Order: sequence, then C-alpha cells, then structure tokens
Amino acid sequence: MGIYLDEDQLGRDDDVVGFPHLLLCMGICLHTRQSMYGVHIVVNAARGNTIPSFAQYINQMNTLAQDMTGLYGCCNFKVRYGGNDAQDRWKAELTHVANQIGFTGPVRGFDTSIIDPKDGTYVEYVRNGNADKVKIFYKRNEKMDFSKSTASNPSVVRAGKNTPQILPVGKHTSDANIKATEKNKGKLHEVSYTLRLKTFTV
Repeated sequence: MGIYLDEDQLGRDDDVVGFPHLLLCMGICLHTRQSMYGVHIVVNAARGNTIPSFAQYINQMNTLAQDMTGLYGCCNFKVRYGGNDAQDRWKAELTHVANQIGFTGPVRGFDTSIIDPKDGTYVEYVRNGNADKVKIFYKRNEKMDFSKSTASNPSVVRAGKNTPQILPVGKHTSDANIKATEKNKGKLHEVSYTLRLKTFTV
C-alpha cells in the first residue's frame, strides 16, 4: 500500500515510502533486508529532534545494524544547501544521519534541482524484492495530487518538537496520484543509477 510522509513525520513500510513536496526538505529512507524506514526532515539533520526521534523509532523496531543495506537521501541541493559545496554538505548531513542510526555502508541520493521543480518534488522509494538497492522515482510536485486523511495509521508517526519522541499524527497524506493532463505522461520518472545517482560510503 505504501506510506506518504509529510514534514517531520517518520514511518515504516515494506513496499513504498513517498515524500510529497520536497523543496527545502530532504526525504530519507533506510533500506533493510526486511523493510524500509523513512523520515521527512526540514532543518539540517544535526539540528532539532527529528533524526534523534527517527533513531529511537528504528531502535524500537529492533532493527539490527547488520540488516541495514542502504541509506538514501533526496533533496534539491540548490535550495537546501546553495553555493559550490552543496554535494559535500549533503554528504556531511547524511553522514550525521548514518552515525545517529548506527548505519555503515552505501549512501545514495538524487539531486532534484536537475529538473528545476516549481513547487518541490515528489520522491518515492520502492522496495525491489530481495535486491540490496531500492528504486527511486520522482515527479514535479505540481504534477501530483495528494489525498489527506485523519484516520489513524500505525505505520506513520511524527517526531517530537522539544525532545526526541515518537508521537501520533493527525491529518496526514494518505495517497499520491499523478494529475491527468494532456502533457502529463502519467508515469513517475525513475532515477538512473548510472547517470543521476550520487553515491558515497560511510
């Protein structure tokens, strides 16, 4: 079915983790042998309580370090970091996340500024069977429709503002669909691992 994480929300799903409206924010996904964990961060990972809450959440799920196979972080480098050292700052931020959650291994991501989105980008991580890598899909946010719900979803929670906490969510995104237009081809674009994926190891 999939989960869709808004700002400062985190969660777990075995198939799909989606992130609406990534403009200033980053959508982070931890891939394990059993599932995927996601967190939608606004401020830098070294600030606030979102990443400590994410680490707490992963720990509560009894996730073992040896089962973690990949860490992913997609964002608009130009908007989030600016300057000529954007890729180095992206690496530094995800290295901090890796240290917080106890991950070592490959870190991958996609710089959405290459598509020059008007209102941010929708990014979706899709589990690829038993493969050790996830598939990454994207679409300009203005070409997407998002449904909202207040129904409880145990797979989606939010981070505490003042202390690292895992709290229930209220209104949240429950579905993501492509807008039907004459120019819209009706499909998400898949990130090419060869041409557009950025990778380093921690």
